[in-house]
Amino acid sequence: MNFKCLICRNTHASLFLDCTAFRYMRCRECGLVMQDPYPRSEAVAGIYREDYYKYELVNEENFFNLMILGLKDIGFSSLFAQPGKILDIGCATGRLLRYFQEQGWEASGIELCKPSAEHARTRYGLAVECADIDIYTPKPAHFNFIHSSHVIEHVKNPAGFLEKIYTALLPGGYAAVTTPCLDSLQFRLYKKKWRSAIPQHLQLFSKNVFKRAANMSKLIIEKQVSWGGIPAEAAISPVMK
Repeated sequence: MNFKCLICRNTHASLFLDCTAFRYMRCRECGLVMQDPYPRSEAVAGIYREDYYKYELVNEENFFNLMILGLKDIGFSSLFAQPGKILDIGCATGRLLRYFQEQGWEASGIELCKPSAEHARTRYGLAVECADIDIYTPKPAHFNFIHSSHVIEHVKNPAGFLEKIYTALLPGGYAAVTTPCLDSLQFRLYKKKWRSAIPQHLQLFSKNVFKRAANMSKLIIEKQVSWGGIPAEAAISPVMK
């Protein structure tokens, strides 16, 4: 085992979850749960192609509605007196950005899946760049609001991901980051059959670990909200077969 925590750089870990085809280890220092051995970059990149676009397109409205509910849960409408500049990291087909654009926001996005990024540009006329967030650097001190739904568990450098969010925000700006939570009842019930214990999720967070990672990146956690999930067997889309 050649473990090195992506948050605190500690090299000591214990087995957290054996999913047969892969396993998760837990850092003994900060508690981050991450795959070991860590997948190679080309294996991860190969996921986000045409089939992934079809999956995002089929679920576009469902995902949009869930993201809107999430924003309501954190009291988004009370955070801004007027529209500003939004960056959506992992914007998929651009449905949420389109909504913000209609509300008067200057909307831009980053999306790794090339067909999804193209869809956002051609269908909605959005400024969406196809890029790997582990490599891409957003404009510094440029955005009033940064949104990222279910991305941080996929990236190769979660600490760097949060640092990029901090750097890209204007003073007084806000970010909303959604990720599976290890404190959830669903994880305690389903363990390795949990919907979020899948090879695409390189790391998993508890609330405390996420807060620690955010604070290390100079971000201040103002609110953490949880909601439900489903077991893996009930969540597999036919498009992904």
